[in-house]
Amino acid sequence: KTWPTTTVLMVDSAAKCGRLDVMKWLMEQHYGCGCTSATFSHRAYRNAARGGHQDLLMRMITDPTSLGTPVRAEQHFEPDMDFVWDAAAGACLEALKWCVSDGREARFGSLL
Repeated sequence: KTWPTTTVLMVDSAAKCGRLDVMKWLMEQHYGCGCTSATFSHRAYRNAARGGHQDLLMRMITDPTSLGTPVRAEQHFEPDMDFVWDAAAGACLEALKWCVSDGREARFGSLL
């Protein structure tokens, strides 16, 4: 069973505002109902970046379980150019640095 589309969209919107409390509440409403695919959508990462919520964003990327949400610890986020632009727009320096770390230099290094 997967997350309802409306829940995913609402979590994405809450990420844009940096509202972890709202994200958690929305996710918890469905987690106990057999929804086991607890992951953040790519748009949630982009929205947090564009909104300038660097602390929330970096925790979503590097340690999602620290947020207290039902997101699986093994979730893996792979940035793309849209994410890089959103991180720049939101002035998320740590996210930009992360984009060119761990072997991703070849992909984004020439741009950054």
